[in-house]
Amino acid sequence: MTTIILPDAQEDLLSLQDYMLDKWGESAWIIAEDEIFEKLRLIETGILDGSPIPELAAVGIMN
Repeated sequence: MTTIILPDAQEDLLSLQDYMLDKWGESAWIIAEDEIFEKLRLIETGILDGSPIPELAAVGIMN
């Protein structure tokens, strides 16, 4: 399975990255990035079954 990030979502992610770097610093941002990509990896492997991931649901992403 491939994760596809649409152009509008990519802009949102880059904006979020800028915010996180500004507010948290690079070390905290790297940890958060690793956690996000680990969740995506779990989705692709089927370990997560499609129910909303709590961290994403907290910001309104339910798919």
